[in-house]
Amino acid sequence: MTRFQVAPFPESRLAGSSFIARPGLFSFERGGALVIAVAVIVLGSATAALGGGLVTSLACVLLLVVGLPHGALDIATIRRAAPDAQLGVVAAYLGVAAAMLAVWWASPLAGLATFYTVSVAHFADDWDKQSQPFFGYAIALTLLSAPTFLHADALRDLFFALTNDARAALLVDLLITAAPVATAVALVGLAAMGAGRRSAEGFCALAAMLFLPPVTGFAVFFCLFHSPRHFREGWAAIGSDVQPAMSVWIAAMTVAGFGITALIYAANNFRGAPAGLFEASMMTLSALTVPHMLLATILERATIKRSRSPGDPLNRSVKEYSAV
Repeated sequence: MTRFQVAPFPESRLAGSSFIARPGLFSFERGGALVIAVAVIVLGSATAALGGGLVTSLACVLLLVVGLPHGALDIATIRRAAPDAQLGVVAAYLGVAAAMLAVWWASPLAGLATFYTVSVAHFADDWDKQSQPFFGYAIALTLLSAPTFLHADALRDLFFALTNDARAALLVDLLITAAPVATAVALVGLAAMGAGRRSAEGFCALAAMLFLPPVTGFAVFFCLFHSPRHFREGWAAIGSDVQPAMSVWIAAMTVAGFGITALIYAANNFRGAPAGLFEASMMTLSALTVPHMLLATILERATIKRSRSPGDPLNRSVKEYSAV
């Protein structure tokens, strides 16, 4: 069975009528993507069980355990890209995280809207090398709005649980409005990628977000596709000499993440799980995602004492950070 890998986007299906056949990462003979997609659909039929409190709580725990490690690699990027301004960059990083938490406390609705907006921009990077940025944003928006097709009421309940504000339903209405167009564009973009691993991941992630309850579907996408990809790339980039020290740092950051979640949970007067755990987990993830997303900007604005030439690898690492 011949394997296929799509050519770069300008030569892809949208620009021509043929694919370039060459060794690739995905084999139709093995049918890996099809098996995963079918499994997701079958699991989606058990909506009641998968949407239960126990499963929701487990999904929240997995989001923290699997999601935090790739963000913890930011410290290695800071050390590599801004060796003379580490304290300032870390302080700015923590300041952005604290500001995001402050937004949540001041206005949970604004915090939720900000988190969604930043998430679309962040997840769009997952496909920036496989398609034009326009399609990357469409795929990201589709993933986050897909639950509105089959689980709009559940999403409204979750948004209300997060904000305790009836106006949160308006965010769901906006997602309902955007979902059809975003999905159509995303499907074109995924199809244009051809028979590659990234397009298969996109279709499977979309199936998870579409058929599974919102929290479970998001956990599948985040824990199986988004976080592992970024962790593999970041882990390879830091080098074997730094990896042992980073293993300790990752473990510490994961424990710290659970500590932040526990503090938020306690500050909310120990609301019963899973609602309280879900709220605390989302606030923690957003507080860490926003500075993670803005790290390249923070690094560019940091005051670095020693001058660097434009071709310096460390300067390039700042500019290209968002691709890792």
